[in-house]
Amino acid sequence: MKEFDYSELISAISINKGDIIDIVSDMLSIAVYCKENNLIFDPNKFIDCLCSAVGRNGTVLIRTFSHDFCNKKEWDYSLSRSSVGALGNVALNRNDFVRTAHPIFSWMVYGRDADYLSHLDNSSAFSENSIFGWEYRNGASLVTIGSPMSEGFTFLHYVEQKVGVPYRIEKTFSGKYIDKNGNAQIRNYSMYMRNIDEYEIGKPDIGSYFSTFRDKGIQVQSMYKGIELKKTNITRAADLFEDVLSNNIYSFIPYRVKSTGERMK
Repeated sequence: MKEFDYSELISAISINKGDIIDIVSDMLSIAVYCKENNLIFDPNKFIDCLCSAVGRNGTVLIRTFSHDFCNKKEWDYSLSRSSVGALGNVALNRNDFVRTAHPIFSWMVYGRDADYLSHLDNSSAFSENSIFGWEYRNGASLVTIGSPMSEGFTFLHYVEQKVGVPYRIEKTFSGKYIDKNGNAQIRNYSMYMRNIDEYEIGKPDIGSYFSTFRDKGIQVQSMYKGIELKKTNITRAADLFEDVLSNNIYSFIPYRVKSTGERMK
């Protein structure tokens, strides 16, 4: 059987040497294409191509998010799996990647910034000293491969916390945390969450902004063998969302305060 052309797909995304890329990938779309065309797909070779594309002076982040810690389950730096896609779990087994430390929002990281990011010790998931804040300050790009763009826009919550939107509150979770050296202790981590007890909150229509992103050069889009590819500048997208949330919030996220009766249900 012939092998999937990893480098050809990567070249269709316009990834450059020195880039910082945060990957959101729907492996199913690639697997379907490979099955239909009798091709072999090796996710490690795919990751190799991503790393080669940015080079040692670039950085690749692959998400290993999990809400187990929020659900009172222990989080193990070495063993806890990703709940947001297969690619993160593949990266967990690689020696050239290191994991970041937040138990709810962690990444596997390769490249220039891997050591720095693995030592970040933020307790608040979307704070300025979080990975999201670092991506914003350093001009990272969100690269989505076969995934709806909305699935990768977690950094919107960083913007919401920065603005201080009224419909979210900081909530702290406490649980068993096992660090990379195998030491276990009870730790506290927090997340800026929807305040569903007091607010009825609509869903933001992120997709309606894609044409604006492309018009402003914030996002580039392409297709490879029917697989949708997008590369979005996180800094510039976040700035646009900050402007909307600060000046026209209801056009983006409709919300209202619940009545006393609704809160008591």
